[in-house]
Amino acid sequence: MAEKHYRRPEVEALTGLSRTTIYAMMSRGEFPRPVRRHARPWRGRRAQSPNG
Repeated sequence: MAEKHYRRPEVEALTGLSRTTIYAMMSRGEFPRPVRRHARPWRGRRAQSPNG
């Protein structure tokens, strides 16, 4: 079964914790860090195809 991933506002609502508390707990290793779902989009000029 696939894991369920939550966005920060959902985590806040489910746990009752504030954003500040969540990040403080993450820095102390008491709360899991977020999982990156997608790589950052590449920034820069558009890549040109080799044919044109």
